[in-house]
Amino acid sequence: MKYNFTKLTGAGNDFIVFDGISNKLPKLRKSEIQNLCNRHFGIGADGILLLEKSEKYDFNLLYFNSDGSSGMLCANGGRSSIYYFSEKYKKTRLITFECCGKEYSGKKIQQNEAKFNLPNVKVPSEECFDFDETRKFKIYRFDTGSPHLVLEFENLKKLKILDENDEYENFNFHQIAEKIRNHKFFGKGGINVNIIQKGENITKIRSFERGVEGETLACGTGIIATALFLNVINAQNSPIAIFSKSNKKFIVNFERNLSNFVNLSLIGHSQILFSGEIEIMEKL
Repeated sequence: MKYNFTKLTGAGNDFIVFDGISNKLPKLRKSEIQNLCNRHFGIGADGILLLEKSEKYDFNLLYFNSDGSSGMLCANGGRSSIYYFSEKYKKTRLITFECCGKEYSGKKIQQNEAKFNLPNVKVPSEECFDFDETRKFKIYRFDTGSPHLVLEFENLKKLKILDENDEYENFNFHQIAEKIRNHKFFGKGGINVNIIQKGENITKIRSFERGVEGETLACGTGIIATALFLNVINAQNSPIAIFSKSNKKFIVNFERNLSNFVNLSLIGHSQILFSGEIEIMEKL
């Protein structure tokens, strides 16, 4: 059967949207999700967004990574779905949706830009990470809808996890990030890994995402985790600007109390690229 779809991007983190509000939704097998996201034989994307009708919210959002896994929040996906809904249905008000049993909201700020509001995030405790037998160092883990670890590029060089001559844009990011993502310290599910470079005026981020199993051009939950990390280690206050791998600027706003980060929001690029129709075999 043929289904209508729309291709979105959030600063290079791209998605295929199937809109169940005005169209029939496909019943996707894991293999079909992988095929649709394949960049050589499918539409190509980091993930798939399914918008379902909802009596309580504007829509219910189901998110699938390109490997077919689900059950987590994708902040760029959420932000992009808000932008899509605002454009498609001509809405300028606050948009609300449910994902993974939690309520989220946001709105289109201007052309190709949207704001995404998130629930509270717990202020993490310091942990000691046993990278190997000789290297142990303190870390902070953040659950911003998906678990994230934020590491500083220069610290990894000091620990000799990276070579002292490595350059941020060109080092073997995949090799080191994949090793940490699957490290036994983080359990069966692993963790999303973000390696950041702090400059005088800007912070850059590179993210290795679970489910994509590789580097993406932008990771919304990773960007949020990075802003909170900078507050924890440097007392850097909101708003915090962070530049993604795609060199797009994101702004993270938040407040902090004794136990939680509250009034969290992420502002950044969102864009509708194109729409089309594709044949999908029905799930049996």
